[in-house]
Amino acid sequence: MKDISVMYLLEIAWKRLWALVLAAVVFAGAAFVYCKFIATPKYSATASVMVTNGGLVDTEINQSTTSSSIKTSDLSASLSVADTVVDILKTPELYKTLSRKTGNKFSYTALMSMASVSRRSDESLFVDVTFSSSDREESIKLVNTFVNIAPEYVKEYIPNSYSKCTENAGISSQTAPRTTFTTVLFGVLGALAVYVVFLLTELLNRTINSSEEFTENFGIPLLGVVPDFEETGANENYAKAGNYGGY
Repeated sequence: MKDISVMYLLEIAWKRLWALVLAAVVFAGAAFVYCKFIATPKYSATASVMVTNGGLVDTEINQSTTSSSIKTSDLSASLSVADTVVDILKTPELYKTLSRKTGNKFSYTALMSMASVSRRSDESLFVDVTFSSSDREESIKLVNTFVNIAPEYVKEYIPNSYSKCTENAGISSQTAPRTTFTTVLFGVLGALAVYVVFLLTELLNRTINSSEEFTENFGIPLLGVVPDFEETGANENYAKAGNYGGY
């Protein structure tokens, strides 16, 4: 078994550098063509809903006429409500309503697979909703319709809560395919795959290429080496000297 060292690995890469570069170019090119001309683009639009409990809303309204401050208990309750609202916004009935509002173009199950609902952070009262679609304008329409019907839907489950659309989506960004990332990734993977093939070929190769390899592999000291007369031309020189046979 050959000793594997960093220098050994680098030597294999250097000897096959042309093949590694070629593999990287071919794989990267294939990935680029797929992303640009074959893959269906996906666009995502995000809008937000703010959620609080009734006590926090009342406190905020009364601040204009009284000196009362926001109670810690109200804030904690609002944070808990936000978690519940995230679960509510993932229930099927809301997506059935969204399907009807958007002309039944998508089934509610398809809409659920297109949506992502999550809190902006553990300490935030904002819930972000994202819809992804192959059509840029469609993703904007879906998410804006969703966040505008969501407050009434939440009110049915938590009557003392308060939720409001705070940010409609105005733009939709392409999230897939990620052309640059995919091209670079496949270029690296292609070169790596070819390199692994070359490495395995070298490791499985049992041919003895030098006297040093013979000694390393078998642990037997080498007493001498029989020269290759055809390669060195020694037999031709011997014939020219007139030694055609016998002494």
